Amino acid sequence: MNSPLPKQQGFSLVELTIVVVILGILATFAVPRYQVSVEKSKASEGFHYLHQLEQQQARFLATYGRYAQSKHELGSKIGETTETPRFFATSPFSSSNWEIRWSTKLTRNGPSSGFGRYTIAWNQDGFDARNSSIPEVLFAGKGTGSSKSASSSGHDSKSKKGHKGENEKKKEEEHDD
Repeated sequence: MNSPLPKQQGFSLVELTIVVVILGILATFAVPRYQVSVEKSKASEGFHYLHQLEQQQARFLATYGRYAQSKHELGSKIGETTETPRFFATSPFSSSNWEIRWSTKLTRNGPSSGFGRYTIAWNQDGFDARNSSIPEVLFAGKGTGSSKSASSSGHDSKSKKGHKGENEKKKEEEHDD
């Protein structure tokens, strides 16, 4: 008694191989975009932190006539604290004249999806592209966390040239008169 063989169900090895190849091709496009997206969100944390420091420094200047020389002084005298970013190491404030300027820098720590240990520099005028090493893909075309965007803050994001501070512009105008 020869009974007919039951009909096989499932996928053949060729069909499964084709599906795996297609998924692999899709992953080669999706993974890098995902990594850039994740790193952009981490960079935005740094921009947000620095923007908060900029606002606090402006309030400190309005109250005391100079910029705070440390984050501790800033927090203790105006009563505001800013949570340190998780993905960046902070640098102390620096200045050659505390009455007209200040600057600070964040350095990316930990794994950064292949972008390395980039820095975000900030001063009294906002994002300082000239002294930053953050890859353009992580900030181009979006606000820097400040009310000034990368394109309206006075620097060309394509050439990554920095911008002059308001005080330097006023000195140039006075010099020209």
